[in-house]
Amino acid sequence: MKTRPRASAARRPLCGLLFVAAAGAGAQGLSGGMGSDLGLGYGNASGNLHGAGARRSSAGSESDSGGRSFYMTPTLVVGTTLTNNVNLSATNKESDLILDVRPGIHLGGQSGRVRGYLDYTLGASLYARNQQTSTFRNYLRANVDAEVVPSWLFVDASASISQQFISPFGTQSPDSSLNNSNRTEVTTVNVAPYVQGQIAGEVNYIGRAFYTYTDSGTSLASNSTVWGALLGFDSTTRWSRLSWGLDFSYREAMFTDRRNEFDQLNVLSLNYAVTPELRLTVRGNVETSNLTTLDNETTSGWGGGLRWKPSPRTTFVAEYDKRVFGNSHLLSFDYRTPRTVWAISNRQGLSTGQFNNGRGSSTSAFDLLFAQFAKIEPDPVARAQLVNDFMRANGIDPNSSFNNGYLPNQVVLERRQEASVSWLGARDTVVLNIYQTQSESLQPGVLNPDEPLAGGNVLQWRGLTANWSHRLTPLATLSVNAIGRRTSETFGGQETTVWTGLAMWSYQLAQRSRLSLSARYTTQSGTSSYNETALLALLNMSF
Repeated sequence: MKTRPRASAARRPLCGLLFVAAAGAGAQGLSGGMGSDLGLGYGNASGNLHGAGARRSSAGSESDSGGRSFYMTPTLVVGTTLTNNVNLSATNKESDLILDVRPGIHLGGQSGRVRGYLDYTLGASLYARNQQTSTFRNYLRANVDAEVVPSWLFVDASASISQQFISPFGTQSPDSSLNNSNRTEVTTVNVAPYVQGQIAGEVNYIGRAFYTYTDSGTSLASNSTVWGALLGFDSTTRWSRLSWGLDFSYREAMFTDRRNEFDQLNVLSLNYAVTPELRLTVRGNVETSNLTTLDNETTSGWGGGLRWKPSPRTTFVAEYDKRVFGNSHLLSFDYRTPRTVWAISNRQGLSTGQFNNGRGSSTSAFDLLFAQFAKIEPDPVARAQLVNDFMRANGIDPNSSFNNGYLPNQVVLERRQEASVSWLGARDTVVLNIYQTQSESLQPGVLNPDEPLAGGNVLQWRGLTANWSHRLTPLATLSVNAIGRRTSETFGGQETTVWTGLAMWSYQLAQRSRLSLSARYTTQSGTSSYNETALLALLNMSF
């Protein structure tokens, strides 16, 4: 398949940096599961279920009905890693030469009113020192959405297989080919049918059911199921600037060996457009749940917010809601100039997973680039192809992960603050990101004493990313990055700090082949500790 012109335009100046930029944001995905729709506000955190992005436009679906061409791209990545600590041990270092072979396939396209993509890679690692030992890993990203009944009934479905850490204080490494008992393979399946339309040509409605199942892949972590439904209505009034919304939602989270946790939320909201750029919202809610007590509890609350977009380059959002668990809030500010992007945010809400969208998906390069490229290519199928083209051109491993979270066994309260800035020069790019996240149980008294959040314990993650990249020639790129993160707790004294430094030179050998040479140093101290140095060579090919 020929690369789209806009993909080439994005590829040349970025020089592969978005991979590391997002790693700092890496841990930054919005809390999903019960978080994205119930923790940071309501619906899409805009006050109801009907803000931008919540509803699929009929015109858009019709325009897409012609379909985009189907693509299938087989890939093969062959690499070697020479490491001085293959077991990530603090006292018994053992060097090894690892051969990595990763065949894969990228599929995507649209036929009629069905579109989607599938990216699958099988990772195999062979070890020179211990030839009888080999490891195999699966990586999957798949998404499909279908318009079953034109302009009314839709179905979204997705699946993922990724590598994640089990314990927040266990051994952590960005390289999944190294031996690590703290890593597990997580599988997630998600299905969400929904309907949308109008009643009497006046009132808009949208209804969505959802089901998500996550298999942790280990007895040391819980499997989870999150299911529920959302129903919302909205309409304008005789005053064109004033509109209202009425939303109902129910979510239930089930974890292995834990009681079911549910939340039922009813919200009435009023929205007023002061100007086309400034919108205000006030709302009230009635909520019934067992998130904070053993018995069902019904409370009432209130909230409001504003969204201000004075220019296409500036956005400010402020949301606050009083909830059964306390409050949820979202403050964010984004500003763009021709050469810089600035972003600051502070948020608090519910989560069913730490840094993994509650769906078992790690912060892989693909996931992060997929989010970054949303403004370049809004269509998910075309964006998936764009991301794959970009990663092949820059020698980026789509399955590498800097996930520093873990797999909890309950709904948790999560707070996160972060700031990031990126600067794009003629041949250089600099990206800085810093974040802090706290996670605590809503019912610490009912947990077993050996669980991380028992007794009111609060887990905290602090991290930063600094990255610099320089385009040496039109075909060669040099990049250097540093990633640091610290995990701590308020009780118990456990603490882990991880630093990773990576320098990479990459060169485009041919249109579909790219070679990269890297040097990496990782050190972890605290409850778990080790040092590791590695040299890597990677040949990325597509057919």
